[in-house]
Amino acid sequence: MRFGCRSLTIAFAVLTMSLLCTARERPGTALQQQDPAGEAQSPSTSPSPSNGRPANAGAEEQPKDTGQSEEQELSMLVQQAGRSPIDMVRELEKFLLRYPDAKRKDEINRAIFAGAMQLHDDRRVAVYGERLLKKDGNEMGVLGPTAKALLTLDDPEAARRALGYAQQLESEAHAAAKMVDQESDSHERAKRAFELDRVLGDALLTQANANGLLGKTDEAIRLSAQAFDINLNAESARARARWLEKAGRFDEAVMALADAFALPDTSDAHAKDRQKMGELYRKDHSSYVGLGDLVLAGYDRVTSVANERNKKAGNTARTKPIDFHLSSPSGPDLSLESLRGKVVVLDFWATWCQPCRVQRPLYEQVEERFKGDDRVVFLAINSDEQRDVVPRFVKDQKWTTPVYYEDGLGAALSVTSLPTTILLDKQGELFSKLVGFTPTNFVDLLSDRIREALNAKGGGATPMAAQAN
Repeated sequence: MRFGCRSLTIAFAVLTMSLLCTARERPGTALQQQDPAGEAQSPSTSPSPSNGRPANAGAEEQPKDTGQSEEQELSMLVQQAGRSPIDMVRELEKFLLRYPDAKRKDEINRAIFAGAMQLHDDRRVAVYGERLLKKDGNEMGVLGPTAKALLTLDDPEAARRALGYAQQLESEAHAAAKMVDQESDSHERAKRAFELDRVLGDALLTQANANGLLGKTDEAIRLSAQAFDINLNAESARARARWLEKAGRFDEAVMALADAFALPDTSDAHAKDRQKMGELYRKDHSSYVGLGDLVLAGYDRVTSVANERNKKAGNTARTKPIDFHLSSPSGPDLSLESLRGKVVVLDFWATWCQPCRVQRPLYEQVEERFKGDDRVVFLAINSDEQRDVVPRFVKDQKWTTPVYYEDGLGAALSVTSLPTTILLDKQGELFSKLVGFTPTNFVDLLSDRIREALNAKGGGATPMAAQAN
């Protein structure tokens, strides 16, 4: 089993623990018999707000009368589900069938939404996201995921709603950016500005794809190009290529894919980029002659833009990881440039991340294997937003690995899940990225990757310009 938790894990954990604790504290009330066919809608149906079907209609047996109060039942199901998102989502949906007007319905909907995000369950994200947006249509953390999820449903009406949510997200991002400009702390201002540019880029990208699905190809091309300009990433470059291909502009689509190829992503994604570039290039050319020049031009173009932006931005927008300076909870800052010539193992973690705690002893086993080898450096990179909890946590856990705050490095390396392990090679280039972990083979896998990095010649596994903004 692979362990990992995303940023929404903390929201999911807090919500479910809140449900449990409050349910324990409140006195029981008389059991209310209610029609279970309330608002809880089945994620197996189109998530139109007017649907009104129960979440497990036709699939789940109606809950039996247990003789417990609503609060007692809620407490029991949260305890039984534990920390498992899939069990929690299932049990909370059953609870809403029994209590369609539950006292804590809003919190339950939010917990299901957060759990669905962890499970990559797009249909549930769409269903419960739209319910949350009925209550607060301006919530940025819900607008984006809901809009993206709606686009996966292959339904024009869902695409139109996605477009509306993405436009609202763009408006909220612009409003939030005005507030960031008033932030007195330069580090925090740079970090927030970087994050908001990512949100704005995502909003425009979702608008682009929604327009494309609705047949507005030219608008999709314009918006995807705008998204790429604001937030340099492979996803927006591929979207631009998709809609350029739809318009029959094959050479431009190849150039967009060359941009995607020059940006950080998985080796599988880059392999698909290469294959697609070849297919599109042959549509307008008799051979592959000249394709390599286009790829190199894309790399130079993206690198040039990234470097130009770096001159205007702080640590959060650095192109290369080796250029970062990281602050420490208990000592001086660290310049990653000072580690050039060594293989650097970066463990991205947070105090609230339970899988990170499970993984820590495994890290220590790997560190023990390379003890005394000064060619390898292990760093624990903390991702907590509330930094004041970190020093005490590290002290209580008796960690010996040097701990530093991520200071934008996670965003630059596209770290979206915790725990994530990043290896930088001796030139400071991205060499390997492990998202989550499998306890049975993590020690051997990471050890092998470190040895490969030690023996590698030249730069990282694939030349790429890291994400910048």
